[in-house]
Amino acid sequence: MIYMIRKLISLPKDLDKLIILTAMRENKPQAEIIREKLRAGFAVKTSPKHDGNALLNIAEQAVPGLDPYISGNIDKYLYEK
Repeated sequence: MIYMIRKLISLPKDLDKLIILTAMRENKPQAEIIREKLRAGFAVKTSPKHDGNALLNIAEQAVPGLDPYISGNIDKYLYEK
């Protein structure tokens, strides 16, 4: 059994309408729609494959002064002296 915690939140009307319409379209309870959207949102924000800043920070520690636009300036680094 999954233990649920009840939260009371305030939503703008447009967001409430989106939740209601999505729940009706998918034939699911509104609470389930909200949980799914929250999980999806957090997964994108915490997924390492979407966090380019983490990789940039690691590279910056290895090579201080690293150009953050190195891939866009690759010709400059390859062909200019």
